[in-house]
Formats: sequence, C-alpha cells, structure tokens
Amino acid sequence: MKRAKSILSLILTALLVLSMVGCAAKPAAESSSEEPAETSSESQEESSEEESEESSESESEESSEEPEPEETGAIYEQDGINLTIPAEYSDLLEVTSGDPENVLFRVAEIASMDAAEKDGYGRNDGLGFLFSIVRMSEEEAQELVNDEVPGNRPFAVDKDGNYYVYRFATDVRFYRTTTEEFDAGMSLWSELIAWANSVPETLVADNGGILTAVTLEPEASSEADPEQVLAEDPFEGKWACGRASMEIAQLGDGYKAQIIWGSSADTAAIWNYVLEYDEAEGNLSGSGDMITRVYNEDGSIASEEVAEDQMVTISLNDNGNIVWEDLNEDAGADMEFEYAAYQPETPAAEAIASRYFRGVGSGTPAEAAYVALHFADENELWIVPGDELRDNLLEAWNSLSEDEQKTFDTYFMDVVVLLDNVFNDWSAVQTFVHEMGMENELNALRESPLAQKSWDRLKAFTLTLGNSTGE
Repeated sequence: MKRAKSILSLILTALLVLSMVGCAAKPAAESSSEEPAETSSESQEESSEEESEESSESESEESSEEPEPEETGAIYEQDGINLTIPAEYSDLLEVTSGDPENVLFRVAEIASMDAAEKDGYGRNDGLGFLFSIVRMSEEEAQELVNDEVPGNRPFAVDKDGNYYVYRFATDVRFYRTTTEEFDAGMSLWSELIAWANSVPETLVADNGGILTAVTLEPEASSEADPEQVLAEDPFEGKWACGRASMEIAQLGDGYKAQIIWGSSADTAAIWNYVLEYDEAEGNLSGSGDMITRVYNEDGSIASEEVAEDQMVTISLNDNGNIVWEDLNEDAGADMEFEYAAYQPETPAAEAIASRYFRGVGSGTPAEAAYVALHFADENELWIVPGDELRDNLLEAWNSLSEDEQKTFDTYFMDVVVLLDNVFNDWSAVQTFVHEMGMENELNALRESPLAQKSWDRLKAFTLTLGNSTGE
C-alpha cells in the first residue's frame, strides 16, 4: 500500500512539473526565464496596445471619409510666382505662360475659345481673354503709366526690382455661337471679370515675401504748358484747315482718322481711314471710305454715296502741321491742318454720377449706350488728366446708393457689348439700334476716332474702378 502511494505521488509530481513547463514555453522564447511572470505581463500590455492602435486606425479611417477637405483651387507656378485659380473656375479657364517670354500667366475662358474656334476664328485670336500677368522693368512699367496705356496696371515689385503688370482687355472678349448661349453665359462672365479684377491683390498676398504691392503715378512733364495740353502722340488729336476738320486717334496697334469737309449747309464729304505707322517714312498710311452725305433739316441722313478703297498718307511737316495726301483724287492738295490745342475740364463727380452712372442705369440698352458714349465724347475724356478722372469717378460711384450701383452694374456690360459692336461691327447692330430709335445718334458718334478713344478710356477706368491706376 505504501509502495502504491509512493508511485502515485511520483506520477502526480511529474504531471505538475510538465504542466509548469508547458505554461512557461511561449514567454521564454521572448525573454529570460528568470522573470517569467513579468515577461508575461509585458506581452499582455503590448498586445493590448497593438489592439488599441488598430482600433484607433480603423476609427480614423472611418472618420476621414466623412467631411472632405475644402478645395482651394488649382495652383500654377511660373518662375517662383504662384497663381491660384478658385476651384469653382478651375475647369472653366485655360492658363498658359511664356508667350512672349515676359508673360508669366495668361488666363482665358475655355468656352469662349471653343465657340470662337467653332465659328472659324483662331483659338488664340483673343476671344475669351481675361487677363495676363506680365513682368517688366521699372522703366517699362512707368512708361505705361505715363502714357496712360489702357488695359495695363502695374501692381507689384519683387526683390530684384522687377515690376508686375496686370494686363486686361478693355473690350468684351466673351463669345458664344448663339444669342441664347450668349445670354445664358453673361452672368458667369461677369463673375469671372469680378474675380479677375481681384487677382493683383490676391497674387501679392499669396506670394508674400516675394512680391510687394506698389503704385506708380504718372510723372509730371516739365514741358507741359498749363494753358494748353497737346496729345503725347504727335498725330493724335483734333486738327483744322478752313472748313475741313480732322480727328486722329491711336487705337490699339494702329490709328483711325476722320476728315469732314462741309461743302454746304446740308452736304459734307467724309473720309474714314484705318491707318498704320510707317517707321521708315515717319508717317501714317492706310485706306478707308469716302462718303458724300446729304442731311435732312433735323440732322438725320437723307442720302449718302460711298466710295471704297480710298488710299491715304498723313504726315507732319516742318511746321508741325498735318499734310493730307489723298492718293485717289488729291483732295488734300495745298492743305495744312493745324492742331487745335486745348485743355478740357475733367467732369466733376456730381456730373459723372447724374449723367453717366444714373444715365446708363435707365432706358433701353441703345439709349444707355448712347448716354455713355455721348458723355465720354462731349467731355473729351481721351485727353483729360487721368488722376483727376479716376478720383472723380470713384467719388461719384461712392455717392450712389446701393440700388443705383446694382442698376448700373446690370446695364453696364450690355452697354459695353453693344458699343464694341457699334465701333467694330456696325452692320450687326444697325437694325437693333434703329428699332430702338437710336441709329442716327450712335451712327454720328461711331465714326469719330476720338469718341471711340474717349469711350475706351472711360470703359477702362470703370472696369477697374477703385484700383490704384484705373487703367
């Protein structure tokens, strides 16, 4: 019996030892067998931490699907300068650069370019253009300001002394193939214009440390006569010779000229020319039409005859007078046109508010267009001091009520589109303005080069109202 108990005791002892060896096998593989209990505790803590991290990652993945981060838009980089296109417009705009080399960014609306191409125009003819950011020297930027070149506004300078110019269209580049598409897209175009006008300030803010905002003021000319101001371009302005008068205006890359020679109270001969400057000869040359026009007593046109392909050369002689060479019939033989030197007064803010801003915000589109063009022409805005015009426009605008400002904004883009066609595609709008009873009024002004120049200047200042240079 004692032997049996002894054997049983040995068996139980052996089983207990085997049980303990089995329990300590896993932690031993990871640490010293001298501290099996502590090692087992660390293993449990690490396992718990891993499970917690996996759970946290799972929760993070689930929560990251909920709100997506707000899009800031597309960012374009050129020579260390970043331009941000808002997300809502990024798919609507084409951004190019480097053509020519000093253009960092050129931005245009894709839909207008597509529509223009569909109608047979070149894709890069300028339709859809919103603005460019151009880099140049201080001297070049200052010259733009001194010459009051429309559509150019220096706004920033970098550490190397390079100046940055915001270049924009002074006419409407919005284009669609049908009237319905045009009307439907105009509100979006107005949004794009409003955003484009904010780009200079945004570009400076987005490129802090690289760009600094700057304002260039026109440099005073020491040769200016306070009693009379001549146009800086030697050809531009009003000229007279007896009963004949001449207007010349630089418009874009070329010139337009008009000569009116009244032969009687109701009959006049009118020459309308499109000209280019010939550097080799130092004169203007081109072609146009000669119109023999008869008027009714009320000033309306009774009849007219048009002779096309009239060739001309216009030059300055040693006396500083204009010599008109009519290469078809020599109508300008022995004539010298003298410059009509004068300084019109800049319209006051009260007149701008009542006759321009409020005048445009009423009547039919054709009436509003005539109000704007007539105001620009009668005030000779092509030659009045730019700083005075800018200040008075801003003062007039700020004097309007919020409703008056909204009304003007509603009318203004229609006026811009209509007047662009009046000057550049009269036949396309002649019936339209005739039906509104404004054909004679607009026709009389559309042929005047300086009326167009005055309107282009007023339009440029209005489109950039409140900006540092206004042009």
